[in-house]
Amino acid sequence: MLITGATFVVAAKGVRFSLPEVRRGLFPFQVLKALSEFMPPRVALAWCLLGESRSAEELLSWGLVTHLAETPQEDYGAGDKLIERLREGAPLAQQRGLAAYHRLAQLSHDELYAELLRLVQTEDFQEGLRAFKEKRPPQWKGK
Repeated sequence: MLITGATFVVAAKGVRFSLPEVRRGLFPFQVLKALSEFMPPRVALAWCLLGESRSAEELLSWGLVTHLAETPQEDYGAGDKLIERLREGAPLAQQRGLAAYHRLAQLSHDELYAELLRLVQTEDFQEGLRAFKEKRPPQWKGK
């Protein structure tokens, strides 16, 4: 299931997601593992075994869908708004945050704190502080 590997998933209300593999003679082994990171393993197992479909609203409650649009036609607009919001953040901080997220289970609190201290030393952090004080949008450099 591709959505388990995505940072953000925008789906319209009423959209259904399914796991039909068992109805085709297969079992979604990798999907089960990925789903188990979002929902209780037994719930993920039931979904895989039964081959049922689930609504975008239900997947929102598990964190598999991150943003709901009212209609399928609004999906792209919702995606565009999300991209604009992402552009407001510091790319370097976002990149390091994503990297930490993908290794979160292996990182200690001390290692995460050390990463925070490295970000505090960046030009982007200084620019973020200046922009906040001057009440203007920051000009990120990725440094």
